[in-house]
Amino acid sequence: TTNPHCWNFTFKYFFIFYLFYLYYYFEMTISEISKQLSIKESTVKSKLYRTLKDIRRLYKGSGD
Repeated sequence: TTNPHCWNFTFKYFFIFYLFYLYYYFEMTISEISKQLSIKESTVKSKLYRTLKDIRRLYKGSGD
């Protein structure tokens, strides 16, 4: 039996990775990403901002 919460967790992080991939690798604009994924621009902005904040916090704490 598979835990449905596990799939939700996995999808969430795949989605965030995909947003980063589109924004930084393909250099798509926030507007282009929102249209491509049919989500609000504000959602794209907040996901990118929160994830960057988390990454900075992780690297700051690593001593590098």
